[in-house]
Amino acid sequence: MYIHLALAGLVGLLLLLAGYYTWKSVRILRRTTPQFEMLPPERHFLRKQAWRRLINSGLTLLLAGLMAIPFLSQMQNQAEQLGEERVQMRKEGRSEPMTPEQKQFARFYAGYWIATLIVLGLILLLAAVDVFATRRFAFTQMRQIQADRRAMIQRQLERWRQERNGE
Repeated sequence: MYIHLALAGLVGLLLLLAGYYTWKSVRILRRTTPQFEMLPPERHFLRKQAWRRLINSGLTLLLAGLMAIPFLSQMQNQAEQLGEERVQMRKEGRSEPMTPEQKQFARFYAGYWIATLIVLGLILLLAAVDVFATRRFAFTQMRQIQADRRAMIQRQLERWRQERNGE
């Protein structure tokens, strides 16, 4: 029973996160059109980031659905029942092979959760790509700011020397 509540909470949290990041990404895409004044590199970065986050939101929605389906379709109950039957058989010392239907269900169920874990892996991979892209953009911007600052200091220094030599 507690696993159902925990799963419902997790699915709800995933839905909220996906909705929030979808909303933010759509806002960013609307505000980075050419009609808004913005430097091209910043516009390009923000638009790519918004698309990455939209894709990740879609994957998060898919993950929430994949996590809820076994519980809503009673597939989880069937898997638990099969597992309990197999444990009971082992306790009784019996070693009967699974029926073809049980084998097929066990393969499907295992494949289903493997696919769910692959979706989770894709979410984490895309999040890591987003973090590294943000970091690279920040470093590029920092280097540009530093170069601009050096150039400004150099101009001020030259102007100061000219004023001092002219007196």
